[in-house]
Amino acid sequence: MKTFKRNLIKLLLTSILLAFGSTQSHADSANTNQIHMANDQFSLTCHIPIVIEADEKLYFYYKCTLKNTSNEKIRIHKQAQTHATKDGKYSKFKRYAHQIHQELAPGESTTWMQHAVATSEGDFKLKVSMDTFKNIKTSETTAQIKKVKHPEYEINFLNKEIQKNADNFPLIKANTDETLGSFHKFSFTNKPVKVGNYMVNAFIFEAPKEERDLVWSFNSEGFSGVWYILPVKGTMKGFTHFHKRQLTENNKTIGKIGDKMILQILPAHRMTPGEKYILWFNNKIMPYSFKHVTLSLNFPPLGKSSYKDVFPRGVY
Repeated sequence: MKTFKRNLIKLLLTSILLAFGSTQSHADSANTNQIHMANDQFSLTCHIPIVIEADEKLYFYYKCTLKNTSNEKIRIHKQAQTHATKDGKYSKFKRYAHQIHQELAPGESTTWMQHAVATSEGDFKLKVSMDTFKNIKTSETTAQIKKVKHPEYEINFLNKEIQKNADNFPLIKANTDETLGSFHKFSFTNKPVKVGNYMVNAFIFEAPKEERDLVWSFNSEGFSGVWYILPVKGTMKGFTHFHKRQLTENNKTIGKIGDKMILQILPAHRMTPGEKYILWFNNKIMPYSFKHVTLSLNFPPLGKSSYKDVFPRGVY
């Protein structure tokens, strides 16, 4: 009897969901609300933080997942947008339409970070629209938008998704000699991995068995994007700063005079000896063309890890 009642309740809830197409509920996290929509083909769930951290220009993100709930493969050419009201009046948020162009098999889902720009800080009512649900009224949820210097809106999502794809990234060997760090043109042998809104390429390297600082550099000429480091498993405190330089000498391997270089040091205590790490890149300009990177990856002996100790003349 109890099983019958549970199944009946599930059936009623499903019927209500399909009839009205929209529900709102608290997510598992006490700090997040959900907006949910569904029809006979898809379900859309967006996780809206109760307090949204926006950057200094009021850019913010939240996570959405679209799932194919039908019994057939469906090719999607859709977009999602954010709408907001404040004190009962429509707020002219700068809306970024997230474009979805892919094929989803039955039961398959796609997840992305939805992007918007607020008009100000404060309390707003937010809702999400998507053209596949254009005949379904979306629910709203309340959120406070708060400006912070270093929002955590996207980096955690990116890191987790990149770690899931670690097997797709090639392994390279770092220099552990006492000689000057040499530069090599490294070619990515894999296709970029799509992570949320990003196309990411990366390589994996192994830290030496003893504690050493990581001292590395890459030629960033023509690169416009972001990069970061994370362990293959778990979390870490990665880079906190970098140095920009320009080549002062022509070098057949490194580049030509004036090429932009990025130099970074990661202290030994932030890594675990013998563990593997991922260095990932997202090139905002023509991401598919980012197939090569000229770099120098070094673990010099402790006490010899300054840029002058490691890199050849012309780099530093």
